[in-house]
Amino acid sequence: MMTSIRQDNGHLLPAVSDACQRLLTDTVSQFKLHQPIQASVWGPPIVSEVEDLTVGGVLAWRDVLSSTHRLIDQTKPLTSGDSVFLSELRIWCEREHQIDSYDDPAFSRRLTTCKTRLQLIAFGLLPFVIGRLMNSPVDPVLMEQRCRTFCSWVLDALRRHTDKQITVHRDDLRNAARISDVLDTLPSERAPFPATVAAALMRLKELLRDLSCLMPVTFAGYPENGHGQPTVKGLTIETSVLGDQVSEALFRTLKQAKIGFAASCKAREWSNTKGSVEMKAKHLCQTIVTRSLGLIDPPETEFILSPSLVSPFVTDGLLLPGWGAGASDLVLLPRSFEEPSFRQSAKIERALRTLIGHEVWPGHGMHLKSASKSCFHQLFSMYRSQVSFEGWAVWAEGLAWTLDHKAEALPIDPAFHRLRRLIPAHLTLSNRSGQLGNAEQKLRKEMQTLPAALNNALQRFLDPRLGVSQLPYVIGFIEIGQCLERLGRNRLSDLLSMGPLSPKALSDLQLAQVSSLHAETDSVPG
Repeated sequence: MMTSIRQDNGHLLPAVSDACQRLLTDTVSQFKLHQPIQASVWGPPIVSEVEDLTVGGVLAWRDVLSSTHRLIDQTKPLTSGDSVFLSELRIWCEREHQIDSYDDPAFSRRLTTCKTRLQLIAFGLLPFVIGRLMNSPVDPVLMEQRCRTFCSWVLDALRRHTDKQITVHRDDLRNAARISDVLDTLPSERAPFPATVAAALMRLKELLRDLSCLMPVTFAGYPENGHGQPTVKGLTIETSVLGDQVSEALFRTLKQAKIGFAASCKAREWSNTKGSVEMKAKHLCQTIVTRSLGLIDPPETEFILSPSLVSPFVTDGLLLPGWGAGASDLVLLPRSFEEPSFRQSAKIERALRTLIGHEVWPGHGMHLKSASKSCFHQLFSMYRSQVSFEGWAVWAEGLAWTLDHKAEALPIDPAFHRLRRLIPAHLTLSNRSGQLGNAEQKLRKEMQTLPAALNNALQRFLDPRLGVSQLPYVIGFIEIGQCLERLGRNRLSDLLSMGPLSPKALSDLQLAQVSSLHAETDSVPG
């Protein structure tokens, strides 16, 4: 049996034989069994990641790639459609061999995760190609993954320097413009693109032409040389992060007909602007609007400024890498973030804004002192201690990420909420006096008033070396568990998806949080 295929312009193409279909099925099965990082590649979110970076795991995956490559060579194309398919599959196998480099112990775990995540995106190409060849409807998710795949192909040219040398030399960055030439031939060599996809690829090409200027100034914190230019060294991790940012910029372009950070906005746009941070940001926003070639329409698109945030709440935001020593990333959020639907609960708004400020730098590097001095100081006026700030941030952050496996739902108890209120006071006083032992003793005593199951669970979560100083985070995760349990597991896909929350999911989230917070208020005297 052979299946007719139809090109995007309506012209019929030759069929694909059953032999090629069986080869695809076998390849997909082997991928799910042996690829070093297994995950859901058929659409966001990536539900789970299981890393197997042992020597045996890597060797098994390479054996699968070699076996697949041999099968491709042995498969005789019966039609020109078979030739297209085998060519696509061969390219994929070759790419896997090129970027699957786990041998060097100097690779960080974070870099490995970034590289293999791009492999998962790349694998999303296959169902799109075969779906089109089989004349079957194409899922929009697969369309987006295909474009992210082409984006990763371009970035691989730069990443190969990282694979071989661990560091990226400045000359390599200056030559990054040549990577954009790869995009020149993609639409003609590959299957035809829809108009929106082709436009996005061309926009990405423009961005890559400025990559040599964009990359050195993106990585803040490196010492500058005598000429006032950043000295770029050891960009293994940061290069991968930039790759993800470019990928996400293209993803948002396709999804919302907007552009990522504009290629023409380089370091000078920020450093040459006079005035406060707010004035600089306003000028930068206007520059992006005027140089986005019509992709951002000023009358229809207004932005508010916030620190960098990774969350499904703001996937339609605009990422602007920080420039200059000590600079942080920025995100431009659409005004919809301030619509009443986001503000029905003051507690929710407080939590989300805490999360925004908390993630100015990746991880938990945002300190309350820094927040109070930033242009967002009004958002943090309600916080009196670092631990309160940290605890609320973790509670809010969990709404955007999967629940930690230890943070199982625990029963609400008045003593638990009393403990929660005492944590900031005790830890703040102890930090000022330098006597953490007093807080340890008092909070441990409070924990003894909890039900046995709750106390035992808290004890399991605490690291013996850190003691009660970990409690704000533990409490935050428990609050997350309570909230998500109220939503039900069937709503988690909305919370963890790549897109904005649906109105129903947002409503459920608000009701669940209000219920949880009211329970806290009602159960704690005073």
